[in-house]
Amino acid sequence: MEEIIRQTMRRTMRQLAIRAALCLAILPVSAALPAMAQDTLAGPAKAVDGRSLRIGETVVRLADIDAPDPAQTCMLEDRVYSCGKLARAALADLLTGAQVECRIAVRPPDGPPVAICLADGFDLSLNMVHTGWAVADRDRSNRYAGIESAAREARRGMWRGKFERPSTWRRAVSGE
Repeated sequence: MEEIIRQTMRRTMRQLAIRAALCLAILPVSAALPAMAQDTLAGPAKAVDGRSLRIGETVVRLADIDAPDPAQTCMLEDRVYSCGKLARAALADLLTGAQVECRIAVRPPDGPPVAICLADGFDLSLNMVHTGWAVADRDRSNRYAGIESAAREARRGMWRGKFERPSTWRRAVSGE
């Protein structure tokens, strides 16, 4: 009789533990659903520059990367070229014909929302760094640092020549 009671209690405790684990797993997801719906943009997108895109009327900055401004130039061998315009073209290529979904990560008071954006399921920030037309924004995250190192080693995009990191170039242009 005692053995039956112990088995029943063990079974009940296991069931309670499983139910508690499921509740804990589901609770954060269900609590976040309204916020995710409000903080997600989706649809066709157009490149604004190498680190920003527009969905409808909303401009979104890609999270954790930096890319040259349209006016920034770089060097390849002995030639100056517009790496800022090429970065914008690279992002435009990734967006062409794609369904884009952006999950807003931050809404800074002084600029566009910052988001993790996917084009047909592919991470746009990762792809921009992988192709060498953007760099990892290490001031905010190291998420793409390894991808940047691989792009530099393979000499893709801007890494084929010489360039100033976009944040350094912006500071120099603005006189900060």
